[in-house]
Amino acid sequence: MSDYTSLPLIARELLAAAVYLCAFVYAMGLVRMARQGRRDVFPYVAVALALILSLFVFSCVSGDLSPSLNSWYADLYGRFCSLPAILVLLLAAGLAGGAVISLRHVLGVQKTRITTLSVKESADSLPAGLCFFWPGGFPKLINRAMDEISFAVRGKSIQNGELFWQSLSLGTPDPGADRNGGEVLRGGRNPIVRLPDGRVFSLRRQELRFEGGRIHEIVADDITEEYARAEALREKQAAEEDAERRLRNMSGTIAELTAEREVLGMKIRVHDNLNRALLAVKRALVSGDPAAKEEAVRLWREKILSLDYLTQSENDDEFGDLASAAEQLGARIEVLGRLPETGPLRRLGALAVEVGLSNMLRHAEGTVLTVDCRTPGVMILTNDGRPPEGEIQEGGGLGNLRRRIEEEGGRMTILSAPVFSLTVDVRRNGE
Repeated sequence: MSDYTSLPLIARELLAAAVYLCAFVYAMGLVRMARQGRRDVFPYVAVALALILSLFVFSCVSGDLSPSLNSWYADLYGRFCSLPAILVLLLAAGLAGGAVISLRHVLGVQKTRITTLSVKESADSLPAGLCFFWPGGFPKLINRAMDEISFAVRGKSIQNGELFWQSLSLGTPDPGADRNGGEVLRGGRNPIVRLPDGRVFSLRRQELRFEGGRIHEIVADDITEEYARAEALREKQAAEEDAERRLRNMSGTIAELTAEREVLGMKIRVHDNLNRALLAVKRALVSGDPAAKEEAVRLWREKILSLDYLTQSENDDEFGDLASAAEQLGARIEVLGRLPETGPLRRLGALAVEVGLSNMLRHAEGTVLTVDCRTPGVMILTNDGRPPEGEIQEGGGLGNLRRRIEEEGGRMTILSAPVFSLTVDVRRNGE
């Protein structure tokens, strides 16, 4: 049977690579068993012997040592090279099989036993951040989430748990540190931090008893959803407070506008009542009738001394009062259609008729004021007096009337040709 040296060079190189891979697997197995904290001696001894044998075989099959060396190893090398090729191949196959068994056993132990490494891997898989450190700050266990928080906020890993907690609780991470986009939203006993990806964590600290001593724990809970809801609630409350403030301001403005409207209505009523009194005096003086003069004096005294608009509220029959006042002044009001009974047109229409009646008697010398109410929401006033000679200038009566109508959202239109007409339109858009 041919010996090992009779094998082709490529076969010996492949065999050396396979034995080297087996030695690497055995070395990794020793490290893994040590990290898993295994206390049984036999697996250590078996894997260690397999590792030594693999290294020897690798040295022999790769020719690392020259056979001319005068040593015991050179003698072993010579004996190894004289071995049959099939025996060397079986030895390499045995080493490979042992490496596979060792690797499976190490992985199986990792999956079925709780070791220090499995605790660390389990802690790293948690979404919450964990940090355990001894008094003085030396870390005992830090999981991946807590390291991520430290890198985001402080720009470095946790080297001292006490300093890490102080930097967060004070809300002032290390000066000059690259925060990587993270920020401390709130310090204090329960700091809140936000990571660059938008996650928000709330941190809390407590002291525990461990192995007869004390250890400190920092837990970072993910409160992203809760914080988002709280922010939305705060924004909603701020919007409600702003709306409430604007409503208060609007209420004050409405009160002021209401007072101004009442004052304006009072001014219009005083203005028109005095106009009627003056017109009655004028007609009495022109006619020379003693009874008319007496009635004019009585009316004048009543309007001047009592100013009944100031002491009397508007009654429910404004148009009836206006018709009676027109008869006393030698005129009449003719209504086409039906007078409005409710709504803004009734109030504004009564003021318009009062102003129109006063202006007809003072300027147009007419006797009939026509009020056209046939179109819903519209009132048109005309008279039989002489037409205006030019464009009408809106004085106190017409100007105040226009203000009242526009405050109610209506429109007032005045035409001077071919005849005078005053239109009050309180229809809404689209009606």
